[in-house]
Amino acid sequence: MQVIHIYSKENSFITKLQNMDLLLYHEAIKNKSYINFFKKNNNYKILDNSFYEIRKKINYNDFIKIGELLKVNEIILPDKLWDGGWTRRAVEENLKKYYNSYKKNNWKIAAVLQGKNFYDIIETFKYYIRNKKINVIMIPRKIYKGKKQTYYSGRLEVWNYLCNTYLKVLQKKEIHFLGANSFGDFFLPNKHLIRSMDTKLLIKELTKKKWESRDDKITNV
Repeated sequence: MQVIHIYSKENSFITKLQNMDLLLYHEAIKNKSYINFFKKNNNYKILDNSFYEIRKKINYNDFIKIGELLKVNEIILPDKLWDGGWTRRAVEENLKKYYNSYKKNNWKIAAVLQGKNFYDIIETFKYYIRNKKINVIMIPRKIYKGKKQTYYSGRLEVWNYLCNTYLKVLQKKEIHFLGANSFGDFFLPNKHLIRSMDTKLLIKELTKKKWESRDDKITNV
């Protein structure tokens, strides 16, 4: 499993320690230096739709332009938190409208596993498995609404069910874990089936504020 550390420009040295990067659309549209930095990066690049961060639909014509500027390898289709029906319809409509543009750029296509409850999540999974245009299934960190997400609940519950019930078809798609709930996520069962997982955990550790005893200033380390 490839671990993708999400980092700021101040911690850009991390890009040399990994082979993949997850790029955020909302950062790219407001920050030209973000585009200039990452388009020179030769890592495998995934462009996130930033729905989790901005909580609204985006213009996929602009999204494609940003993807081309960043020279990405993979894009994420639209999704809505905890709403499988909306997500499945949006994925279907998006692919009808933009699939040729994705193929022209030779991009892999990723879709996020969403649902109002466990059964809705599984319906979304089965739809993604049937859809031959989708290459990657992304499983979010907070997969249930309003439920405390721990190592032993939430995504792990869904992951164990998928591995036990749909193992053969599961291997037909690449799997990415969106975010890490804790360092325990690095030791998930059937980890060999997971292509990659992104996380901010390392950066949070690196940027904890500590007192520097020499001059009593707070510095980021």
